[in-house]
Amino acid sequence: MSVFVHVFENFGDLGSAMRSGQDADKLNAMLETLQQKGARIIDVKVSTCAVPSTKMATTIPGTCRIYLIIYEAQTRLL
Repeated sequence: MSVFVHVFENFGDLGSAMRSGQDADKLNAMLETLQQKGARIIDVKVSTCAVPSTKMATTIPGTCRIYLIIYEAQTRLL
C-alpha cells in the first residue's frame, strides 16, 4: 500500500487557537471517512500559526490551524 497526506486548515480569531468542538468534529469526520474507505491512519499532526490583521479586521489578528493526516491506502482517497 502507498502512503498519502491530506492537509486541511481552519481559521479563527485570536484566543481560539484550537476550537475543540468545531475542529474536532471536522477532524473526526475526515478520519472516519478515510477509515470507511479502507485507509489505515498512520499519524495526525497539528500546527497553529498567527494570521496578520487585514484591512477588514485591522485590530483582530487571527489564528490558523493546519491539520496533516498521514494515511496508508491503495489509492488517494481525499
